[in-house]
Amino acid sequence: MRDVPDNYLPVASGTGAAKSAELVIAPASIDGRAYGVVELGFFGKVDAAKPELLHRIAEPLAAAIRASKDRMRLEELLQETQVQAEELQTREEELRVNNEELEEQSRRCANRARSSNRSRRSSSRSTSSSRNRRRPSSIRRMRSSSRTPS
Repeated sequence: MRDVPDNYLPVASGTGAAKSAELVIAPASIDGRAYGVVELGFFGKVDAAKPELLHRIAEPLAAAIRASKDRMRLEELLQETQVQAEELQTREEELRVNNEELEEQSRRCANRARSSNRSRRSSSRSTSSSRNRRRPSSIRRMRSSSRTPS
């Protein structure tokens, strides 16, 4: 670009400042994808070597930008993974606590069932033994009554 507007790309350094006379613009791309644009301002006329220089630095610049973006994405994924791992640990702890509570409830229910069965058994034993005690006397009565009519 030769007709650079005033104050478009001023060049300044410790020794002074001036306006760019010409610009060279090139895409910073790699593998067919543009990651940025490189724009250089020159004080004088641009010769053939300067655009070649720009094209040579454009691809490594695009690779650096892509690597930076990839690194940022990896950091985001790492943070997501860490959050998910913390959530998983929290859920595991909740499940462990719930499991312990269920095991305790199961033990209590089993203990109640055992004690209930014991009391039923002792109750049925006492009922059975009292029936057995009565039975011989009733059998005796039946035998004695069957002898009487004959």
